[in-house]
Amino acid sequence: MRAKTLAVILAVSVIPTFAQNRLEHRDGTTEFTSRGGAAGTSAVTLYQRYPGDQICGLNTVGQMVLVLQDQNVTTAEPVTFEIRGSDPTYAQGRPDYDPTTSGGPGLIASAGPFTLTFPTPASGLISAAGWTITFNPTVSLLSLTNPLPPGTPNGDVYGGVAVPANAAWPNDGVSEHISTTSGIVNPGEQMNPITNNTYTLIPNQSGMAWQRDTTLNATPLAHVPNRAYMTSFRWVEDVLQPYAENAVAFTGVNSGQNPNYGYAGIFPYLDRQDANLNPIPDNIGFRVRATAPAGYVSLLFASPALLPPFQFPGIGGYLCIDIVTFAPDFPLLLGSATTQAVATNPLSPAGFPGEPTTTTEACFAPLPLGPIGAILQGITFYAQAFTYDPTTGTGNLSCAAAIHF
Repeated sequence: MRAKTLAVILAVSVIPTFAQNRLEHRDGTTEFTSRGGAAGTSAVTLYQRYPGDQICGLNTVGQMVLVLQDQNVTTAEPVTFEIRGSDPTYAQGRPDYDPTTSGGPGLIASAGPFTLTFPTPASGLISAAGWTITFNPTVSLLSLTNPLPPGTPNGDVYGGVAVPANAAWPNDGVSEHISTTSGIVNPGEQMNPITNNTYTLIPNQSGMAWQRDTTLNATPLAHVPNRAYMTSFRWVEDVLQPYAENAVAFTGVNSGQNPNYGYAGIFPYLDRQDANLNPIPDNIGFRVRATAPAGYVSLLFASPALLPPFQFPGIGGYLCIDIVTFAPDFPLLLGSATTQAVATNPLSPAGFPGEPTTTTEACFAPLPLGPIGAILQGITFYAQAFTYDPTTGTGNLSCAAAIHF
């Protein structure tokens, strides 16, 4: 791990005609750049996990977007980008790096190796750049020889970047930007430390970021602590993701942006307290990104049950939530509506290229759940958005996304 020095930001992008709805889980701040803890004498692959219960119904990847840093731009180093499935022989899920033994999907797609030319910084040798990797043709998960099953962990997808060994690290070498905190007690994204082990069953380990020492051919190990690599996917289908809202807890550097689209959105902290032990529970909300024009209406539905994705006649996308249970038994999130107001969303100063003009987004207002937090403990809610496009007269379903209380 090395302190982030952001000298230059570069967006490298070839914008194709397909929809590009970005999904990432990161709290909006960038504290460090990292090789996942691997020694400089080892090549390492860094993976960001997208659990199956956060991407249910998504099928087509058009792009990967990530931010890398080179400690010395005068030396050229090749990097490779990967998309992998989950190892079905590992009960809690991990990148499937050896399909000959796992019987799983293994490597789904790759691009590279590329010798990236980082921009020359104004002073010093360190340079950072945001990269957009376009897959042509797009990557269809349904067309795989071993299609991904629904659910977690076997339906998980991993975005990875393989960086070469560099014995001069940390004075030279390629690494990736991460979000975390500088805290010692609970370093990592600002999520609930009690319920964030849904994907690992290991106390206070979310298992969302991974690294593999490829020189030692080592088994992938969970990247500790709970950091988030700045790797995201842009999907052709509409995407939905949960977020947490807490103006007291999320205040910027080392504490996450507010609203917080990182792990706190998946694992909200309804028992959060301030330094004086006063309750400051998270509120929750959702953001939908779609390809409908500005002015569309989105409806949000929630259910405690997730189904294998299937297409609903006359509607684009895949239905994932259980339509039997989302009404009227659970009206808490049912029927929320919002009107699109912003056509594009320039991303954080940490270096992501801006959103393509084909993307629009809308946020559902956060709900204050603190008073009923005790009732929700241990419950998982799944949400899915339906978006109506007034121009074409058609509707599309986003992916379904989970909140683990």
